[in-house]
Amino acid sequence: MMTIVSIFILILMDQLSKILVTKFYLNSSFIIIPKTLSFLPKQNTHGSYLFNLMDYKASIALQITILILVFIVIIVLYKYLFHIMNSKIIKISLIFILAGSIGAAFDTIFGVEVGIFSTYIIGLYSILKIYILVLGQYF
Repeated sequence: MMTIVSIFILILMDQLSKILVTKFYLNSSFIIIPKTLSFLPKQNTHGSYLFNLMDYKASIALQITILILVFIVIIVLYKYLFHIMNSKIIKISLIFILAGSIGAAFDTIFGVEVGIFSTYIIGLYSILKIYILVLGQYF
């Protein structure tokens, strides 16, 4: 139950942050770490983060199909890894990845995604997922 609540809270934070950035900061930008990371919001016009980076327009049906397949692979991989390791970092990784996947599905369906950070324009959950996955290598 706590996992579901955690996922819901992260999805809510993700969507609220995107709505706030879209409403108030879409035309703002500033440098966080010189030559590495800056705040440069960009409205996603291609439905998904990956397709937006590739400047490729895919149908919503294709994007949702890909998201469902990724979601299934994540669940199967989680069950396998949790069975082998039974580690808290696996559970935490699953929470972040599922929250990011569900948030991405909302973004694709409702078209609210905003890439927030630039040099590499990545969303907040992408940063958190990378961080958790890197940490997972050491536990």
